Amino acid sequence: MELDYNQLIEQALTIDGAIGTTYSRFYNYSITNQYFFMLQGITEPVANFNTWRKLGRYPKKNTAKLVITPVPLYEKNKDGEKEQSGCYFRLKKAVFAYSDTFGDELEIPEVTAIDWTIERAEQALNIERVPFESTNGNSHGYSHGRKYAINPMATYPLKTTMHELAHIVLNHTSGFENHERSTAEFQAEATAYILMNEFQSEEWNKDASRAYIQNWLDGEKPSESDIKAVFVAVNKILNAGKVVENE
Repeated sequence: MELDYNQLIEQALTIDGAIGTTYSRFYNYSITNQYFFMLQGITEPVANFNTWRKLGRYPKKNTAKLVITPVPLYEKNKDGEKEQSGCYFRLKKAVFAYSDTFGDELEIPEVTAIDWTIERAEQALNIERVPFESTNGNSHGYSHGRKYAINPMATYPLKTTMHELAHIVLNHTSGFENHERSTAEFQAEATAYILMNEFQSEEWNKDASRAYIQNWLDGEKPSESDIKAVFVAVNKILNAGKVVENE
């Protein structure tokens, strides 16, 4: 099986319901990997070999599932020392679903929604909400630098907030040319869509959001790098606002 990022984003923008903690009840995985697990038909907790061993369970032979893993890239600096210069991603058969293991029976936690607050996200991301001062009545929100504003009359204020947070996290607010606007709007709205779905919010219109995305794509398929950036932004915003138990 190969990883098709267009298939991954299409699934993320069409699934019915949130992923929540379906896959990450014993080990925390990125949102990208969680959608990839879904593409593989997995519908239960997933973990690597060592995690299952610690839990008293042992993976069965030839049942490993694929996971996206980062591989660091190194280069020598001016002093001749090796430094990490980036990374690439590869697929590796290195995780197992609960039913692919045997051993101690575990009490599997229920699938729960993400406990998230905008206040925590803003603080962690160093983002500030400011008063809405635009004279454009059609504008639902805007962002610049590390600041954003939401029109008090916005139809879906939370979704608009996620859209503006996405612009900031995706570095769109540091300036982009007109020819990049379609990519920026696709990325911001796709990020907002996935977040709102994970929040299980009813205060937005999924069909309108998908139509907005398709309008900006104008029949073109987004590039792999543009899609990867969406999932990275979703992860950043989700992790920034998560409420951690026993903090």
